[in-house]
Amino acid sequence: MGKNVTISSIELIRRQGDARGQKGQIFYTCSDEDAVNKDNPDSWAWTNHGAFTFDPGIDVPQVYRINSNPVARYIKVYFGTEHKGTGAQAMVSEINVYGAE
Repeated sequence: MGKNVTISSIELIRRQGDARGQKGQIFYTCSDEDAVNKDNPDSWAWTNHGAFTFDPGIDVPQVYRINSNPVARYIKVYFGTEHKGTGAQAMVSEINVYGAE
């Protein structure tokens, strides 16, 4: 996100008119300080904020409150096989992050 920010919620919007996408996801965050080797995101200290359900049948934004209000620069959204919908892919048209500075 360019710098560390305090995150209060993350919003996902599905691919419009296509209900074959995922049924959930896991959100991870990482601060700039915890991203030591910038060339290797797999080595970063990611914080798991848990699994959240996603309704693949609606076009409106779906907002997920991150209760711990993490301070982070990076966000990872993981769509595992446990979140698989009727299609073979995850489909997100937009991701928005909200917080306070």
